[in-house]
Amino acid sequence: MDFSNLLQVFPNKTKVHPVNMFAVIIYAYSQGKYSTRDIEFLCRDSQRTQYLLNSPNVPSYSTVSRFLSKASDIIYELFCQFVEKLFKLSEIPTETIYIDGSKIEAYANKYSFVWKKSTLKYKEKLEENILELIDEFNKYFNKEKELDNIFDIFSYLKNLKFKKFTVEVKEKQGITIFRKGSVLC
Repeated sequence: MDFSNLLQVFPNKTKVHPVNMFAVIIYAYSQGKYSTRDIEFLCRDSQRTQYLLNSPNVPSYSTVSRFLSKASDIIYELFCQFVEKLFKLSEIPTETIYIDGSKIEAYANKYSFVWKKSTLKYKEKLEENILELIDEFNKYFNKEKELDNIFDIFSYLKNLKFKKFTVEVKEKQGITIFRKGSVLC
């Protein structure tokens, strides 16, 4: 990983080396400790963080806070580098990665689970709503042929937008365009 930007932010000698502090931050975040006071307590209490610090000096919560505020942009870049490195080392499986907007809580409690039947019911209702919207689209906008799925509608609208764009370009160039109703000829 490239820590040169981080070392430029902290050119003087600090109580804790910036690279070690970054390692402690990653470890603390992985343990669900996000507040600076929790990170300070973790540094005092955990042998793992003391190993990562590689120093007998334990940072105070204000030191952690200063580090996070001074290096916030660089920390984001370093997190990205860290994730890329994990991908290269095959530590993160890439067979199934989904981003669908579902919010799943990290800490389970009796209210955070999702019933399988309710998700299946929701999926069925969603598919019914999509079919109704497709029928409504065909009824009002598309008189030529029946479009069956959302992808056909998307390509139809894309084509329609392209036609409208070419008409606007031709009108700007002074080319006469004859129209019949709202359908382009």
